[in-house]
Amino acid sequence: MATLARSRRELDGFAHELAGLTAGGLQVDRASIESMTDSTGDAALRATLVVPEPAGDTGPVDTYMTLRRAVNEVATRMGFDEWVYVDLNAPSDLEDQDDADDGDPETDAAFDAEITEQSVEDPAE
Repeated sequence: MATLARSRRELDGFAHELAGLTAGGLQVDRASIESMTDSTGDAALRATLVVPEPAGDTGPVDTYMTLRRAVNEVATRMGFDEWVYVDLNAPSDLEDQDDADDGDPETDAAFDAEITEQSVEDPAE
C-alpha cells in the first residue's frame, strides 16, 4: 500500500536525485515532485521534468518510456512505493505556461473561479 503523505523534504530529495538523470539519451535538467491521488484513489507522485527541446515536434516514445522506467526505479531505490507519473517539459513549454499566466491577480482569480464553477456544475443540467 502506498504512503498517503510525503514530506516536502522527501519530495525535494527525490527531485534532487532526478536532476541530472540520463536515460534513453535524454538528460533531466530540473525536476519537481508533488504528491497526488490518482484516478483510482491511490496515493501517487507526479514528477515534472524539464528536458532539452526535442529535435522535432515531440521526442521518441521509446525515449520517454526509458526515462519513465528510470524515474520509477529511482523512486523504488529511495523507498517510495507510490507510482510516479512523469510529465516531460521542454524549456519552451514552460515559457508558454508563463505567458498564459499574466500574473494579474484579478484575471488569475477569475480564471480559477471559472474552472471551479465548471468543475462543480451538475452534468445532468
